[in-house]
Amino acid sequence: MIEWIFFDLGSTLLDEEAAYGYYIDKCVKKLESLDIEVSSDSYKKKMVEYAHKSLDPIRATWHYFAPTEPRPLWTNEGVSLYPETIDALEKLSQNYRLGII
Repeated sequence: MIEWIFFDLGSTLLDEEAAYGYYIDKCVKKLESLDIEVSSDSYKKKMVEYAHKSLDPIRATWHYFAPTEPRPLWTNEGVSLYPETIDALEKLSQNYRLGII
């Protein structure tokens, strides 16, 4: 019998799509300040490429463009709950213990 259900936060309970957009824009602006030209679209494509290779897309993409420069920090700007998250967790909590990993 299932007693526990565990959830990951990112892209499971939390919608990070807008946050990735904010972060990509922040990285592109930082690269521009370093005289490195890259579009937001190109940066995003490189992140997707690294994610498909099971690499950390945030670190790997920054390292690709500016390996010796410190990367901008992720700030959670734009992160939000999916609209159905609270309702789903409330319903599940009636029959299961819930955890976040």
